[in-house]
Amino acid sequence: AVGYRAQVARSAAAAANLDRPADVALAFYVADDAADPDNARAAYFETLPREFDELPRRWPAAELDALLGGSPARRAADDARAATRLAFDAVVARAGPRWPSFEAYSAAAAVVATRSFELDGPDGPVEALVPLADCLNHSRSRDASYKIEGERATWHATRAIAAGGAVHQTYGAKGNAQLLATYGFCYADNVEPDGSHNDELEFALPAGRPP
Repeated sequence: AVGYRAQVARSAAAAANLDRPADVALAFYVADDAADPDNARAAYFETLPREFDELPRRWPAAELDALLGGSPARRAADDARAATRLAFDAVVARAGPRWPSFEAYSAAAAVVATRSFELDGPDGPVEALVPLADCLNHSRSRDASYKIEGERATWHATRAIAAGGAVHQTYGAKGNAQLLATYGFCYADNVEPDGSHNDELEFALPAGRPP
């Protein structure tokens, strides 16, 4: 039943022209499945964060203004909050009642945004949560990479890792505003392995004066 409802959510998200309908469907799946303490994935769901207070889209407006006012990160937080609400309302409006609450969906959407992987499935790319692998932190000079081998996703070290050392996976080339809005962290020196930067400073130019 949960799988069917996830398919309904994906179809509804696609019909509403939402961005990343697979993410929306997976978030509804997680919110619905996690509400059942007897499901086969209950132990895994217990390991997942529940609050995600580090994500700016979940901060009060006063805190956003105080910490991010006037920055691209402030606008990114507003966009992320609006997109979360839009996705929930669009799916519920098209798929009918008896869905998880918005609060449950919002938390599940945070899980998907911060922990999911896009894997190659038999019918094309699929969004998936992978226990243990979803604990890998981000670094552009990563220590591991993954590939699809049959029906499994396997992770391989890309260099020697000391015993007890952290293992890193890259989340992609992203600026600090995107890292903060999506994952809840940023780097003081967000530098690519080749020395380049992904951070951009956006500013508005005054309107031109008439001749």
